[in-house]
Amino acid sequence: MLARRMITHWLGHLPHYRLRERPIFLFTMRRSGSTLLLRMFYSQPGYDYINEPLNLWLPHPHFFRLPHPPLGEFITLSPEDEARFAAFFDALLSGRLRLHNQWNPFHPYYSFVVHRLVVKFLNASTFMDWFARRYDADIVYFTRHPLAVAESIVRLGWQRIADAYLDNPWFREAYLDDARERLARDVLAHGSPYQVFVLEWCLKNAHMLRVWQDVGATLVTYEDLLTRPEEVITGLAARLHLPDPERMISDLRDPSRTAAASTRALIAQEGPRALIGRWRQRIPHEDIPRAQAILDAFGVTLYRADAIEPAEHTL
Repeated sequence: MLARRMITHWLGHLPHYRLRERPIFLFTMRRSGSTLLLRMFYSQPGYDYINEPLNLWLPHPHFFRLPHPPLGEFITLSPEDEARFAAFFDALLSGRLRLHNQWNPFHPYYSFVVHRLVVKFLNASTFMDWFARRYDADIVYFTRHPLAVAESIVRLGWQRIADAYLDNPWFREAYLDDARERLARDVLAHGSPYQVFVLEWCLKNAHMLRVWQDVGATLVTYEDLLTRPEEVITGLAARLHLPDPERMISDLRDPSRTAAASTRALIAQEGPRALIGRWRQRIPHEDIPRAQAILDAFGVTLYRADAIEPAEHTL
């Protein structure tokens, strides 16, 4: 495993970077389906993507250039750590530093000359406006139904990271009044796993839901991408100046390499739309109203717990 990482890191230095277009910053969370959207961006000629440069669970040669916050969630930074953080991204976005970028020259979308970068963030939701202020970039906010995300995380047996938000004084002051904090701590202590991760969805998305319009981000939901692909991709292409939207639409028909065999079979039989509602059959009935109570407490209107599609369409 270590040898493979070293080889792919070295191969990632092969493309020649002539970065003349605004980067695209993709803000999302785990199990959102963002691997699919990231690969669709990669289909564009001259594009390269950097996959989760802040993922501290994947050691790399530049690991100690970054701060290491609790549970790997970048929520707030000291002035000294913010300076390190900024220097890291200045180097990354100029091409002086390569990390988790594409390395396989035999991939059909590989570009030997790169003029635009796409960077995906899973654990820096409270830094969306920081990146907007510091860099001339296009920002995409990609989200998925809270219960779909929760069901996927529970099924995989992943640990929760909600505690990092509850333990952060700035976040509590900004987003948790007494009632919300009591609810959050009660859910973490006594709630079902699905309720815990719906709460986590609310905590991770709280800042992005507040600032995405102010920073001029483009909001896209996983559900809209799969059910209205031509409309969403055409809108993305217009806003982000993507040169080949037809290639993105074609790529949507090819399941992500991270998809399970059952997922690939379902797409082959029924098309991508079939993916958005599978979670509904796996969530216990009693968790639906409890999840809605959490969404209501945090003022989330983009989704309803009992509906498969978002309450508000994007693009």
